[in-house]
Amino acid sequence: MTVSREKIVDICREFKQDGYTYLVDLSGADYSTYPGWSGERFCVNYLLYSFQKNCRIRLKVFIADGIAVSSVTSVWRTANWHEARGVGHVRDPVRGHPNLERILMWEGFNGHPLRKDFPVRGIDTRRANLPEVFLSGGGPAPNSTGKPIGDVNVWQGPAIPFGRSPAGAIPSRRRLRRSKRRRIRRRMREMRSQPR
Repeated sequence: MTVSREKIVDICREFKQDGYTYLVDLSGADYSTYPGWSGERFCVNYLLYSFQKNCRIRLKVFIADGIAVSSVTSVWRTANWHEARGVGHVRDPVRGHPNLERILMWEGFNGHPLRKDFPVRGIDTRRANLPEVFLSGGGPAPNSTGKPIGDVNVWQGPAIPFGRSPAGAIPSRRRLRRSKRRRIRRRMREMRSQPR
């Protein structure tokens, strides 16, 4: 259901009074590369759930770049985390949030990683933002991550292309029959030894 951004808080409040007491998710989407799309670039999705009706509903608010959406934390307290998580990932912050701070990215991060125009390979932010951790030679400084230097999860074996594995030995039919007979005999002995 598409909703105008001016009425989103009122409509969410009405849905909550109607039994949709659980805000499952609040996320953003970038429609800039969607085929044939001519509307606003961004969409904020509100996924609501009613335990009484066992029903879900999705509310969509389409907005342009730089336009803020009103916070729904006055309706659902869990929106506090959802809105703070989304800050900076797709678009600019929401209006009226009680404590808006980035959770998954640091304050100095430049860009919006879930936008379609963000570089797929990411941006190099190490040296510019954290010079005390990332030295000029590259890589983190020793003991800056809080882990021992030897505690690194780096694969030391040969590179195996995706979808391939080392060849395994296939047992012969004779060996399979023999092992099946052994299992049957073992099971028969167990059944005989049990008291009746």
